[in-house]
Amino acid sequence: MPERTKKRFMISIWICGLAILAASCGGDNGDENGVRCVVEALTAGTYSFTVAKVDDKCAGGLVEGLIGEGPYEFDLPSYARLQAGPVDVVEPELPGIGAVTVRFELEGGKIKISLPNEVPPEVTVQGSLCPLSATEANATLVLTLEDLACDVNIQLEGQRQAE
Repeated sequence: MPERTKKRFMISIWICGLAILAASCGGDNGDENGVRCVVEALTAGTYSFTVAKVDDKCAGGLVEGLIGEGPYEFDLPSYARLQAGPVDVVEPELPGIGAVTVRFELEGGKIKISLPNEVPPEVTVQGSLCPLSATEANATLVLTLEDLACDVNIQLEGQRQAE
């Protein structure tokens, strides 16, 4: 595999980790497995996510081999903080990428995420964060690699760490 492609995969993996924080969950909405999301239960803190399942449709599972089981740690804002307006969170230095800013916004009862200027144009990340309680959250994301015209679906399970 060319060095440029390897670097894109590594960037994509780190973006995957950040994307677990992503997008649409809301009051009465459930995730794709029918689990009830309770967006109001989202409590600020550091969450540790582990990979529960990967469905890699890229090059015979190439990306799945690069994604470890975790844990991946990310800081999430509280639901109350999101009600006040957008929240920018700077994640620590990530190898091959550097510091990454993640923007969270509450929109129509759902949590939206954006990674301004963080994702290479060849990579698209969409996902959902589903708070289950004040200490648990599931996440699902789809990583689309335009160069390979394929998707990687990742399901994660997270727990808020004790302070």
